[in-house]
Amino acid sequence: MTTSGKRIAKGTIANYLHVYKLLEVFESKSVDKLKIQLLHRASLRTLQKEKNYWKRFFIHFSNFLYKEKNYNDNFAASVFKTIKSFFNYLQKEKGFIAGNYHKSFRIPLLQATPVVILPQQLNFLITNKEFETSLNPYLKRAKDIFVFGCTTGLRYSDLMSLKKTNIVLSNNQASLVLFTQKTNTEIKIPLPNYLLDIVHKYRHKAGKYILPRLSSTNINLQVKNLVKAAGWNYLLPKNISCKGNMKEIKTKQGSTWRFYQHITAHNAKNSYYNFISNGCIRSNG
Repeated sequence: MTTSGKRIAKGTIANYLHVYKLLEVFESKSVDKLKIQLLHRASLRTLQKEKNYWKRFFIHFSNFLYKEKNYNDNFAASVFKTIKSFFNYLQKEKGFIAGNYHKSFRIPLLQATPVVILPQQLNFLITNKEFETSLNPYLKRAKDIFVFGCTTGLRYSDLMSLKKTNIVLSNNQASLVLFTQKTNTEIKIPLPNYLLDIVHKYRHKAGKYILPRLSSTNINLQVKNLVKAAGWNYLLPKNISCKGNMKEIKTKQGSTWRFYQHITAHNAKNSYYNFISNGCIRSNG
């Protein structure tokens, strides 16, 4: 359980196991075994020794992540976040006094500007019937799911879990009412007419669900093809933070990324918050 009493998600456990395996590989390449010294009534000399030990660990393990695993700052930071969570668990849940040296495990992380669909691009996907007619059935389906995500701001896992029972009518206004999977909080989202049209389109095809259910791999590929078909294929470099510096990531062919190559189902959520900040749609909060 988490500190809030919620069961730890399977994805979180998978992250813990991944970090554990990384530590095993790192230890197999090191001269010394990893150890945690309990510091109850430790002398100043022992405390300083432990401080130096964990400082060396951070340097060597960081080099392992960057040089051998080719991790960027995002991945390295997530690994150290898990390690810090473990040390917090040792002290808060187990009562082991292991020091607070883990609090110095910090990765300088530069955040690149998220790639989003612009309001005029979303409007194109919603209203341009000529473009919709030109699409094959798979891309039409991808467009409907993507538009639904951009408008509601829901994570893809929540989109795929939406059932017809999540639609509630009140004062002639249809809304989605659901508990999100990640935060387990209830939200209510008014549905505009173009989303109701999408719901109506799949009412006999999606069974008890509102939208057709696709794997994240499948929808991500189709959304890229959808955006490419819309003509949004201009150059847009992909930059990533590595050791506190931004560097451009090239494609496998060695060329600069194009806009459509950035877009996945996850970008629908980023786009939603961009629409809110620009006053294009109203927040669901």
